[in-house]
Amino acid sequence: MGELPNQVGAEEVPAPIPEPVAPGPPPTPSVSSPPPCRYPARERHPPQEWWKLPSTSHKPVVESSDEEPSSNDSAEESLHAETEWSSYLEVPEAFECVFKVGAHSNDPKTLAEAMARPDGDQWYKAAYEEIQALLNNGTWKLAKLPPGRKAIGSRWVFLLKHKKDGSIDCYKGRLVAKGYSQRPGFDFKDTFTPTAKWSALRAILALAALEDLELESIDISSAFLNGDLEEEVYMEQPEGFHQGAHDDFLQLLKGLYGLCQSPHIWHKKLDKVLQEIGFTKVRCDHSIWIYQKDNVKIIIPVFVDDMTLASKSKEAIQHVKAELKARFKLCDLGPTTFLLGVGVECDRMK
Repeated sequence: MGELPNQVGAEEVPAPIPEPVAPGPPPTPSVSSPPPCRYPARERHPPQEWWKLPSTSHKPVVESSDEEPSSNDSAEESLHAETEWSSYLEVPEAFECVFKVGAHSNDPKTLAEAMARPDGDQWYKAAYEEIQALLNNGTWKLAKLPPGRKAIGSRWVFLLKHKKDGSIDCYKGRLVAKGYSQRPGFDFKDTFTPTAKWSALRAILALAALEDLELESIDISSAFLNGDLEEEVYMEQPEGFHQGAHDDFLQLLKGLYGLCQSPHIWHKKLDKVLQEIGFTKVRCDHSIWIYQKDNVKIIIPVFVDDMTLASKSKEAIQHVKAELKARFKLCDLGPTTFLLGVGVECDRMK
């Protein structure tokens, strides 16, 4: 028989309890030096009214090296920085208008705000002239809003233009559509439009210098208003100039600033007119047209509404200007001295 278990009631000897050991001091963590900073510490400034800061605070800073540059290197860097900064200052008037109104302009944002100012009559006159120009252009017609359609909004953009001496030049009022509320497929289809590339413009200027071409510039006034709308677009009536019944809307017939398709339909309109005159669009750059017949050649690069005419024949250039003037309202700028923010000088060898 196997061994029997201990009898119940037998005295059991407890296991000895180990004596507690006093804990030693905690290990000292190794202090590692922080990794070196890759960039210098940024100087922090409290929030300010950034639109009132002087323009010099936004100029790019030329980083200085450890070695002291020579006077020639310093002059070249200063000239380079000034040239780079000047390229940002020259912007088309349309973008300048949007920037001033949207960023830091004190010009009124609505017609009601403009009328409440001491010079409210001048602002109203500018808005009235804009409405009359749009009516004379046949930009819209009164219509009822069809069921299931939605009208886009409209707003006023005001700009007070100044002369070089700071005096007031004129009051400008522009009615624009709220194109951000347009629905693709309903209110617009295509929106793209080509513009002349700087590489193409430099090539044309080099060709003009090589072949001694005449350069003339023209500007199409209110270019986007010349495009014919293909879609059925309805817009709310402008503030302060309601026409017809209270439930009448404006059905747009021509392009308007702010519409998504305005640049596209303006390009199509210009292409149609230039082809009627006899120009052909360049395949590699759809913003350049060429006229070539007999011994006459004319090159026209177009940047939105800025057109430059390059040809050996002054008579041919004047003829094209007359043809365009019969179809568009334009401003004849004469010989090209300024092209998209770049000065152009003609130095003929006699």
